[in-house]
Amino acid sequence: MLTETILKSIIKKAEPTRGIADKDGLFFSLTKSGYASFNFRYQINGKRSVIAIGPYPTISLKEARQKVLFFRHQLANGIDPLMEKRKAEFQARNTLNAVFEHYFETIIESRYAHAGRLKRLYEMNLQQPLGNRSIKEINGLEISDVLQRIKKGTRTKAPRPSIANKSLYLLKALFKHAVKLDLIRHNLALSFTAMDAGGEERPKDTYLNEKQIRQFFDIAEAAGTAFSRDNYLATCLLFCTATRKMELLGAKWEEFDFDELLWTIPAERTKPRREFLVPLSPQVIVWLDELKIRACGSDYVFPARKQSRVPHVYHDTLNHAFKNLNLPFALAPHDIRRTTRTLLAKLGISDQVAEICLNHKLPKMQHIYNKYSFLPEKREALLMLAEAFCACLPEEEQ
Repeated sequence: MLTETILKSIIKKAEPTRGIADKDGLFFSLTKSGYASFNFRYQINGKRSVIAIGPYPTISLKEARQKVLFFRHQLANGIDPLMEKRKAEFQARNTLNAVFEHYFETIIESRYAHAGRLKRLYEMNLQQPLGNRSIKEINGLEISDVLQRIKKGTRTKAPRPSIANKSLYLLKALFKHAVKLDLIRHNLALSFTAMDAGGEERPKDTYLNEKQIRQFFDIAEAAGTAFSRDNYLATCLLFCTATRKMELLGAKWEEFDFDELLWTIPAERTKPRREFLVPLSPQVIVWLDELKIRACGSDYVFPARKQSRVPHVYHDTLNHAFKNLNLPFALAPHDIRRTTRTLLAKLGISDQVAEICLNHKLPKMQHIYNKYSFLPEKREALLMLAEAFCACLPEEEQ
């Protein structure tokens, strides 16, 4: 057994030791740098663990033994002392910021292609008013005030009902995560609906018919440098590949096989998080050849034109370009996918093949058991789509 005299003698000799046992799992250690401390070694559910008690002489031998008695009482009741210590440490910093940090690191960061957008949503809308508040103390009135401020706007910010809804969905996820971590017992945010935030959002139904497609490109061409050639080609490729905007704008040249006429989008860059093959039609190859020249040796098909932390075109660049066109109808880049899906149906492409062309998940259990790539069917469908689309372009582009 250890005594204060023995401990002082060990420290005086300054001989490092990895552990001198006392009793009941308590042991003393001394590092090369002279740091002396008590630790408790134990076993629970067949697993060995060590928990730090604290430095000596800040904690005396008597206090360390009392701490061990407390730990052994926990063990007798089936409680892991180390897990309880970690839980207490986390609960001591159970602010909304801490919950978001844990949620982002454990759930979001590795699973979502655009995790950074969720982080920006939190930082720009929830961090300042609620971030440093204990999640236990946040009340319904505070949540309502934050959501209404986002919805109605302030002197410096415009009304953003859609962002209010997204902020509410994020709050629900964070409170649910806090319940899972045993920080709170009830998800307060569940009581709120879209009507308490930005209001009910109706699904968009915008799509272009062939006449409107022609009209769009006539206006885009007439806009000159206000709608750059890169924007023009990106729009054409979105129509002919049926891909999502950032799958295209973030593409690298290494993803394209010009011999096999195939574009392989890596799993980490797709919304469903699975590798996706896109057959390339002859007209798409012509546009890609032009973009290869315009890229000036960049690894990216659409490199950033200005110095930026993002090496490719930014996610809202094309959206702004669309807004700046004097169009007689509302159109956003994502509406192109609805247009291509409609065109595929009009061309007689089966629903299954059309949905696969858009990289949508197949219904029910098909996506689990049906592993056929449908590559020949996709190639034929996208070739028909490209031909139908090119017929809508100005003659010089056909």
